[in-house]
Amino acid sequence: MLDADVHYHVAKEAFERNIPKRKVIQEALLKNYGIDYAPMIGGE
Repeated sequence: MLDADVHYHVAKEAFERNIPKRKVIQEALLKNYGIDYAPMIGGE
């Protein structure tokens, strides 16, 4: 579970860029850690 500060920044960036929060997290993982992974939930 994300702490409140991280959740706030992810939600803010997602809102500003009009993209899902999952996409913001995927981009951060790839950029900062070279991890190209995020499980798909519900076939999205």
